[in-house]
Formats: sequence, C-alpha cells, structure tokens
Amino acid sequence: MICTSLKVFKESSCPESRESWPIARSCPWRTWTDEARGIIAEFSKQIPLLPKPVLVAIDGYDATIVTYTLAQAALERNGLFEEVRRLADALRCFKLPAPGLAFLCDLFGDGLHPELYFYLFSLLRNLLSSDEGREAAIYAPIQPAPPLGSPFPLHADLFKGATLLTVFNNVPDDDSGASLFLRFEKFSQLIEEIGQMPSDIKERIRRLNDNRDEDHYDEFIDLLYNPGHSWHDQLEQVLIKNQLSVKLGMGQGYILDDRQWLHGRSMQSRPVEMDRLYRLVFETERESAAMSDSGME
Repeated sequence: MICTSLKVFKESSCPESRESWPIARSCPWRTWTDEARGIIAEFSKQIPLLPKPVLVAIDGYDATIVTYTLAQAALERNGLFEEVRRLADALRCFKLPAPGLAFLCDLFGDGLHPELYFYLFSLLRNLLSSDEGREAAIYAPIQPAPPLGSPFPLHADLFKGATLLTVFNNVPDDDSGASLFLRFEKFSQLIEEIGQMPSDIKERIRRLNDNRDEDHYDEFIDLLYNPGHSWHDQLEQVLIKNQLSVKLGMGQGYILDDRQWLHGRSMQSRPVEMDRLYRLVFETERESAAMSDSGME
C-alpha cells in the first residue's frame, strides 16, 4: 500500500508526574499530531449521529474472542469518512520507535473525550481489517476484574496483529493498577535460568511468540502460569523481580509491539471496570524496507 502523508504521532516529553518511574524516563513519548487531533475532534462531533458499536465474532479466532465494530454508512455520506480512513492508513504505516514501545500523553482535551475512543476504535478496527482480507485488527472489550482489581501478570496477547494501542480512562488516582513491561528478548534470556523448565518448553515459548498466523494466547499463558508446572514458582519469582512498571493516568497510554514486549497490570485499589481503557490491536507495514518513518514528525 502507499502510505498517507498524514503523520499520526509527534514527539512529546515525559510528563513531570511520571518522571519517578524509570521506564517512563527511558522510553519515548508521543501524542497526536495537530492534524490527527483535528480529524479525531471532528469525528467526535459526529458521535450523536452514529449507531452504537456492537460485538461480533472474529473469523479465525476462538468463539470467546469478540470485537467491537461500528457500521460506517452514516459517516460514508460525508467527507469525514475519508479523513478517518487516512487516519487508519497512517496507523498502518506507523513505525514504532525503538525499543518497540512508546508512551502516549494528552489524549484527552481540546475536543477529545473518553467516549469518542469507544466509537473511533470500533471504526478504525473495520478500516484496519478491510484491506487485509482477514481479521487483522481487533477492539476487544476489557473484562472486569473481581473486587480489589486483581492483577494481570506479564503476558503477550499474541493476536495476529502485533501492534497494541492503549488509551487509559477509568483508572485510580493512586499508583495501583500500574502497567507492567518486560522486553521479550530479556524474558527469553531469563527463562534460560529456569532449571526446571525443559529446553523444548523454552523453545516452544519462543516459537509461539514468532507465530503470526494463529492465536496462541491460551497456550502461552498456560506455559507461564499453570501452577501444575514444575517451573511455575521459580518463573513467577523471576518475572516479578525483572518486570518494569509505570502508572499511567487518564488520557495517557502506550503503543507497543506485542512480540517485543510482555505487558500486564499490577493489583488495583478498586475494581477494574470495562471503561478502564480502550485498546486497538492491528498490523502495521513494518516489513516494508522502503517505508519511511511516516507515523512521526
């Protein structure tokens, strides 16, 4: 595909409120470009005219995996639809900065509000899938966690699309519910220290991470966290010791490569609600050697 001239993200700086977290200081920060922000703000004005997104099953995935989708006919009748399509193309052409993870800030305000991401990601999911001929993008609902907001340990989602765009909304003001990260390269080195994990299991974990044709999330989670495995306790201790964390607030987020980074959530001081975050999973044109850094200014 030919990448659009629209640049979706521009450089920003670590907010002062996050500077106490080492990973927040060491990784790049981005925010919407003025042009992208303008398109999103105009889209927000159309929400009262749009149908509510609905959940549908996803071809090629287990029946329990569903995605939100938005009927786009209402937008196709005006020029805004083509602008949102340009935004989708810009995301598809976006090249993640090293190290495959960037934090996001200032995602709310100036006409941008939390609800719009529910509608926007539902529509972008359609646009990012349509040109691929298969389900290349997913906007799955967040499952509420039990009281006290149980943690979600480090994992890889291993969807067919590897880029995760996450926008936080309904999160506590305290440091609980922090985002957890560990580079897969580091993780791959760490499992070599797990003496009770057989070599073939270590290699299987690496192969699951490399496979982009099928969803292997359940098997990946079982190999890491099934308490029946002899290596469970030692691996759990190693992961907790080496994970990096940062608490991201309302209107902040991250975009990462799910094959380069494990990610998770620490325990939260209150229940996890469905509007805790908005997350879009999609594929980018990362394999194109000729592609310029068309997603950043």
